[in-house]
Amino acid sequence: MDVTEATTDNQTDLGTDAGTSEAGHSDGHQTDNESVHSAQQSPEKEEKASKKSHKKEKGKKHKHKHHHHSKEEKQKKGIDQKVVLFIVDPQNDYSDQGTIPIPNAMADSNRIYDLIMGHLDDISEIYVSLDSRHRTHISNQISWTSKKGKRPEPFQVITAQEVSKGKWKAKQKMLQQEYLDYVTNLEEAKKQPFMIWPDHCLVGTYGHAVMPSINEALQNWAGHNLTTVEYIIKGTNCFTEMYSALSGEVPDPNDPSTELDLGMVERLQAADRVIFCGESLSHSVQMTVKDVLNNWNEDETDKLCLLSDCASPVPGFESMAEDFVRECKEKGVMVTTASESFEFDEPMGEEDFQDAAAIAGMAHKLASKSHKKSHKMDDAAAEEATADAPPDSAAAAAPGAEA
Repeated sequence: MDVTEATTDNQTDLGTDAGTSEAGHSDGHQTDNESVHSAQQSPEKEEKASKKSHKKEKGKKHKHKHHHHSKEEKQKKGIDQKVVLFIVDPQNDYSDQGTIPIPNAMADSNRIYDLIMGHLDDISEIYVSLDSRHRTHISNQISWTSKKGKRPEPFQVITAQEVSKGKWKAKQKMLQQEYLDYVTNLEEAKKQPFMIWPDHCLVGTYGHAVMPSINEALQNWAGHNLTTVEYIIKGTNCFTEMYSALSGEVPDPNDPSTELDLGMVERLQAADRVIFCGESLSHSVQMTVKDVLNNWNEDETDKLCLLSDCASPVPGFESMAEDFVRECKEKGVMVTTASESFEFDEPMGEEDFQDAAAIAGMAHKLASKSHKKSHKMDDAAAEEATADAPPDSAAAAAPGAEA
């Protein structure tokens, strides 16, 4: 979700406003491997209170309770796997106090914090998408006006027919046709209805930054492993909505960052498990997972994992989230909680193989014994039938007897 400058200007604004150092992503998506997306000002009182309360419930500080598995321990636990964590839009404007407040977002962020801190050695890669919008994005109020000169209200749905008849017009007259084409293409592709959103995740603002607890965990993971978190910058194109971290709702042929990022899908396919979480379950998490799922091997959907307790819907869109979770389960995606997301089937050791061989041998003996017993019963039944038969019948059944 973003502003109406050209792509080059958008990238320039992103770099200067947020202080980022962007690197080319697989199919044109922009990434930032630095920690500059941390909170740019101290957390609000509500956030501090939430985090403090969360820690108090645990009975001790996070850093005292986490156990990092050694390589040997990981092998014993069956988690010597390549695990990728994909956090979608964990930003302040989606927190409880954000401009699009999601009631459970802070609780989600605390569980994501616990997940990362409890598996510093187990997580191989972390991707974090960041909704990075400009003020004049097509879905912002400032970009539209009515016949009476009024702006649309947040969460207002605008249809192609309304734009065509002039009920809603682009604030900049030169963009009227482009706006009409966009809304029309959106409807023809049967995407989500075009909606006006409150200003959120504007580049350079506090709302654009990663939630403090998650940011803390990300920095600890990066420092512990001497590696980098990979940030995926999405939404800088002002002429298309970009819920998914992998594609825009209506791709802009002049902007590769809005096209489906198949390169990212390929990178994820190299993992043994890909864990998805973040905000919101009804929109960005859903669209990101669907982009991956629609381009994934049907026989390996169990490698994808959705954390049901680390993602929540935008209020009013709960049914969208419920339908999405149901679809994931039907397609074989692992839908579970953060505490169970690292449970793998333990590999069979030497003793396991010996036990399995013994069981197989016993089963074979039982089957063989049953087979022999069955044959004996058949032979006995045949002899009994012959003995009870009349003489003429027996003669007729004898070899060489004439009909």
